[in-house]
Amino acid sequence: MKLINSKNIILIIILLMSIFILQLGNNAMLFAEEENTNDNSYIINTETEKNPTIERVVVQFKKNNLKNISLTYDLDAHEIIDFSQKKFDELEVTLINKKYLPKNENEAIVNKQYKEIVYKKSGKELINYRGNAYNVVGYYEDHKDDKIKEKIFYIGIHSPSVKNDNYYNTIKIQGDNSLKKEKIAKISEDLFDFFSMNNESEYIDTREAYVFILFLCAFLVVFNCIGFIQKWVNYKKREISIRLMVGASNQKIVQLLFKRFFAIICVSLLLGTMLSITVVNYVEETKVLTSVRVLIGRSIHPISVLLSFVEIIAIGYILLGANIFLQFKSNSIFEKYRRC
Repeated sequence: MKLINSKNIILIIILLMSIFILQLGNNAMLFAEEENTNDNSYIINTETEKNPTIERVVVQFKKNNLKNISLTYDLDAHEIIDFSQKKFDELEVTLINKKYLPKNENEAIVNKQYKEIVYKKSGKELINYRGNAYNVVGYYEDHKDDKIKEKIFYIGIHSPSVKNDNYYNTIKIQGDNSLKKEKIAKISEDLFDFFSMNNESEYIDTREAYVFILFLCAFLVVFNCIGFIQKWVNYKKREISIRLMVGASNQKIVQLLFKRFFAIICVSLLLGTMLSITVVNYVEETKVLTSVRVLIGRSIHPISVLLSFVEIIAIGYILLGANIFLQFKSNSIFEKYRRC
């Protein structure tokens, strides 16, 4: 059996692209990361021209025994958070001074991947932000993907330079089960003229739409096989005629076609899996495309490979079987060549 010919190569390309898309879809559907929503969390988006100061916001919300509060401005690469041992443990911060205690000064922690923004002065490691210098107290490695954008650094919420700042429009609040939406709404009404609020778990999960689009693309690619499989079967007409002339039955011819089609699928599976692994590894290694990492996962799971194989076998065999059936029904190949 010769796999290296123009018709087989085109069929392999069509099938490997289908397998590649199906594997990404299966991986996103079954193994993509989900945001942890165990905490009672709310997102508040301010819609006022002038916000109250960060210090006032923190004081008002802290009255409700919050676990954490953070502020950011749209898709900015920084976030203002409450520096605490629990937060440092969550971010896996490596402290410059292991005996660190929060001080009444401008402080920040920086993503290890962006150390180039740090400079040294008077024996301190510093970064600049909005005209102020922040003392870098530690570094963290971003193991968890932000669904919107990776954070380059975090600023301490009690830094003197941010207390009177009003440069934010998004507030994230985390609390335990005692934190009620009504309380948060009441405080927000006192602080802001206009605002919108959502429970973080109510955010729309776009993975379902993503998976649907991927599978739709896969089926569109496979749909191209309908016409090409007919050409592939016709391409075998010389071999079919010879086998029929020497006494091969229609059943043997059909079995032969299915076996060869299976071999083409196996080659396509190998190439499609290599392609999907390469793409996922690239997305994992790059500093951008964080949303893509969340959607498709950090690696291709073996179950996704197995599912794509089963799916392409089912689709391919159905198309091939339907095509052969139509050939039988129209007597366009088998009977024609039996008369040769």
